[in-house]
Amino acid sequence: MIDIKQYIESGILEDYLSGTLTPAERLDVESTVDKYPEIAQELASMSLSLSVMADIGEIRPADYMEDRIWTEILITNLDDQESTTNTETKVIPKTSKLPYILTVAIAILAFVTIYYLIIANQKLDVANKKITEIEQVNTKLQTDVDLLKYNLDSLVTLSNLYDTENARYYVMNANRRNAPNSIVILIWDKSNKKLYLDVKQLPNSNAGKKYYLWGITQIGRQINLGSFLHDGNSQIIELEGIRDAVRYILTQEKESGVKYPTMSKVYTTADVY
Repeated sequence: MIDIKQYIESGILEDYLSGTLTPAERLDVESTVDKYPEIAQELASMSLSLSVMADIGEIRPADYMEDRIWTEILITNLDDQESTTNTETKVIPKTSKLPYILTVAIAILAFVTIYYLIIANQKLDVANKKITEIEQVNTKLQTDVDLLKYNLDSLVTLSNLYDTENARYYVMNANRRNAPNSIVILIWDKSNKKLYLDVKQLPNSNAGKKYYLWGITQIGRQINLGSFLHDGNSQIIELEGIRDAVRYILTQEKESGVKYPTMSKVYTTADVY
């Protein structure tokens, strides 16, 4: 008994139909076909298929169809040749795009860097302006604090001066022509031989000029006791005093100083006894 499937797949039936077997082999196949109906059926099926294919091969297409077939074949061949040519052309080495890509990348990087530098610089300018504003505010606050401290010190000094029994006070007379609204109090402290001017109201010092206090002795000597600038605020001025002065005058002179007072520049006067 044979393996029918293996026998069919061996290809011996195709060889039988094609006539390539020897007479003895053909007899063996025919004997096997007689014994096994499945093999006989497979042989009949193969024989029918070969017959149909032979009939198809004998059919000749119409002339116009044959021309069309040959035209399609030629076009296909030409396309294949062009495809081959194009394929061969593509393998030609091309210039590398790397330098171009690098140039674009560098340009983008430079643009981004410059952009952020501009933004950072703008933020830095804003920060510097804020710092400047804060410094100005701090400066003003410090000035105000210094002024308050000065005023406090002045009040303490005045309090001490006005409370002491050794002090003498003189309200200086305002010169109606130069400073009719001036209010200046001259304080003479006999304990330390110091003079103090309590300036309540006085015109501001002119540009390039200062106030000078002069002591006039009984024999007419004019002695410079000191100078100061005035900005319109109340202030306490400490100066050196002299015992033999009988009169004090306040003038405004040039900052470089003068030997003698200018009588036309007298602002206030005070006679002492």
